[in-house]
Amino acid sequence: MHLRWLDQWHEQRARRGEDGKEATRFILDADRAFPGENIESISEFCDRADKASIDPKFFDEPNRGNHRFEVNEDWVKFPSDISTDVAENNIVWAKITKGGSLHKALVIFHHWNSQARNAKIGGFLSWRGITVVEIAMPYHLERGRPGSLHADYMLSANLGRTIQAVKQAVCDGKNSSAG
Repeated sequence: MHLRWLDQWHEQRARRGEDGKEATRFILDADRAFPGENIESISEFCDRADKASIDPKFFDEPNRGNHRFEVNEDWVKFPSDISTDVAENNIVWAKITKGGSLHKALVIFHHWNSQARNAKIGGFLSWRGITVVEIAMPYHLERGRPGSLHADYMLSANLGRTIQAVKQAVCDGKNSSAG
């Protein structure tokens, strides 16, 4: 009996928000992921993506050292090094939960399509003396695309945008630890 109830509960949670989602057309959009490179086929795109995945330089911040951090109470915000066509996504927001040290911190991201940060994790770790920086992933929370009910631009049928968003998350995480 409990298993049936748990299965039904899980199915309801999985369907939550499905009405606001719409199927989109597959787009390669290679120039968004690999600006200036001439990639015309899915095969070329996949080969280039494979190379990028093992190249640590692919995830280097384009504007390294040119950060303008704005600190307000327990929040930090700064411009993302990777600019997108969604203005809200271009500003990185991070919540600071202070622990014992302000010189060392643990940067954490919430899960994909999250509606909130990890307040329990931040509180748990800060109680143990670890300062936590909870950063909003691209197209999530304050960085969400206006009118969208979920993070549809983080992972999408637009492969170039998806790779750009993942690269943006990595660069933003590196920058948040520099602040």
